[in-house]
Amino acid sequence: MGPSFSLKEENVSRNAKNVERVPSRPSRRRVLKIFQFTVLMTLAVVVAVILVNRESSPVLTYPAISPSPIGLARPVIPPFPKPKPGQDPLRARFEHMLAHSPDKETRDGVIRANKEENLLIGITKKSGFIASFSVEPRETPASINNELGRRPLVARLAISSEALESITTSEEMLRFLASVGHEYLHFQQWVATPSERWSSDWARRPPGTHLTPDECRRQFQQELPGHRYGCGLLIVWQVVPSDDRGKMCLMLGDKRAFARTLVRSLQSSVQGAEHPECVQYWSEVADRQGP
Repeated sequence: MGPSFSLKEENVSRNAKNVERVPSRPSRRRVLKIFQFTVLMTLAVVVAVILVNRESSPVLTYPAISPSPIGLARPVIPPFPKPKPGQDPLRARFEHMLAHSPDKETRDGVIRANKEENLLIGITKKSGFIASFSVEPRETPASINNELGRRPLVARLAISSEALESITTSEEMLRFLASVGHEYLHFQQWVATPSERWSSDWARRPPGTHLTPDECRRQFQQELPGHRYGCGLLIVWQVVPSDDRGKMCLMLGDKRAFARTLVRSLQSSVQGAEHPECVQYWSEVADRQGP
């Protein structure tokens, strides 16, 4: 069982002598296994390179991937237990998955930040996403008196109730946790953001607000490592989906192709609908990525 905790409520023959043997041809199954192993090793190296070549401020520490060894079975998360009396069933699902997450640093970081009241966690009925990160005005003091706790804004991790209700298998749990890892990376970016950009980079804006070219570029620079990290988890955990997201993840080894694909994905998303003025600046950042 995983660690026990409760989140604060906030809406990887011998050869005979003198006999000449003719080497036998490897079987098709053996060749396939060698090919699969080679692909997994290549993807693992790609993930490692991504974690070394970080694109943000040097003070930003990214969560570390804790994969199962290459070649072994993917991680397995146990089935959902029955909620305790009085416990919200959807919150119980979230806590169960987080407690068993193979991504140790994200798991421990989310639990710690929530306990310190520097990361509020709420389950929302809004659809069209799995998890999202934002900041909002702080209404109550944090339980710990540090720089983050003294900020006038506090981070929020919103979890879709629709996504929680739809999860039934360990593979789906792992894909959900990859999205949580993506959003926790945004929390770490928020921690490293200078005070003059707290609102412009992270606070939700009224509908119709236009972003400046620099704000558009920073928005993409925040999203790119988040998507790379989430894809890295999907690859290492061997749960890459067969949809468009999965196809993008398989481009992880080509930084420019991955970034350009992300531009097209964002363009057709809520972000693209809210900020069409940003697409050209997202493309500008994507085109500057290495091969």
